[in-house]
Amino acid sequence: MIRRTLLAALLSTALAAAATPGIDHARVRRSNGRIESVVASVEAAARSLAGDEAVPAGRPGARRVVTVTLPGAAWDEAAVDGVRLATPAERTLTLRYRIAGGGRRSRTIRFPEPVQTADGNPIDLDGDGPHELALSLRGDERRRRILVERVSAGA
Repeated sequence: MIRRTLLAALLSTALAAAATPGIDHARVRRSNGRIESVVASVEAAARSLAGDEAVPAGRPGARRVVTVTLPGAAWDEAAVDGVRLATPAERTLTLRYRIAGGGRRSRTIRFPEPVQTADGNPIDLDGDGPHELALSLRGDERRRRILVERVSAGA
């Protein structure tokens, strides 16, 4: 009887050890999928804004708010940390992140109009959120741009 119990325990341990890499891979894939949905939401908001008309100076322009919830450490998804949004080129927003202590990854979001962050500095998103990003259309017909800023929790 002791042999059967010992054999069952050893077999269970071996099966768990064999399954762990697959589980970790699935967690990372799920987190990547969540990041892709964030990218798609920001792209959709930018396209929607680009279709709006510019407004006269001194008046508020069109605005879209995107709610971002990042993957957190859970049994079914790997934690994402070090998320940063930056504008390295005139019509480009990059989203850089790290999944579960791995290497840095980057996604590039192309905008139909020039884009910049509110103060010119990158936007850091800490924790799984939710975080709100506001995309606003600024300028006139000659010089339109999309401004990306983080909406404060109290706003």
